Amino acid sequence: MKKIVLVLSLVVASVSVNGQSAVVSPCNDSLYTVLKSRPIAQMSDREFAYFNQKEKDCAEYRKALMQEEVKVESLNVAKKTMNTYWTVAIIGVALSLVPLLLL
Repeated sequence: MKKIVLVLSLVVASVSVNGQSAVVSPCNDSLYTVLKSRPIAQMSDREFAYFNQKEKDCAEYRKALMQEEVKVESLNVAKKTMNTYWTVAIIGVALSLVPLLLL
């Protein structure tokens, strides 16, 4: 009995961890994509409200994606800068040791 409870709790934990990593884009919502192709005049009030909410959600999602891309690019630039700094520092130390080797 204890083994079954342990296995079930591990399965639930792995599913909840894996489920959180997948973020579904509100821009790919099936009803939203159908409503995008329909003229606004042909939408009911509920459809129009849903469409407006998904428009806002999609815009926020795209903004968050762009911010994440900027963050990743900034980190890449910082890494390249630090790699350059360390390369120059190592070359400087090596060049400063050359006169000591020639003594």
